[in-house]
Amino acid sequence: MDITALESAYRSGTLTPTALVEHIYRDIEAQGERPVWITLVPKESALLRAAELESGASPSSLPLYGIPFAVKDNFDVEGLPTTAACPGFAHQAVETASAVKRLLDAGAILIGKPIWINSQLD
Repeated sequence: MDITALESAYRSGTLTPTALVEHIYRDIEAQGERPVWITLVPKESALLRAAELESGASPSSLPLYGIPFAVKDNFDVEGLPTTAACPGFAHQAVETASAVKRLLDAGAILIGKPIWINSQLD
C-alpha cells in the first residue's frame, strides 16, 4: 500500500493504525531467517503508538497519520541503538534526531532501522 491508499483506508474506517502495525509485524516475523532489520522497534511500542494515534487524533488531523516508516541507522532514535551498521560505533541514543521527530509529530509510526541494500535485487 502506498500513502494515498493508507490515508483512504484510514478515513473510510476499513483500516486502523493498530491493524496495519499488526500486519507489518506478522510479515516481519514470517521473514524468519532472512533478517532485514538492524534494529526493530518492539512490537508493543509500535502498537502503543498506533493506539495513541487512534485515541487522540483523526486521520485528517495529522499529515502522516498512521504511516509506517523506517530510518537509516545513522539517525538517533531515543531508546534505540544507533550503530551506523557497524557494531563498533554503537551507542544508545538519548534523544531523537529532529528529522525523525518531525515525522513522529506528523503522525507517522516508526517500525525500525533496516539494513540498506544499495545493489539491485536479482
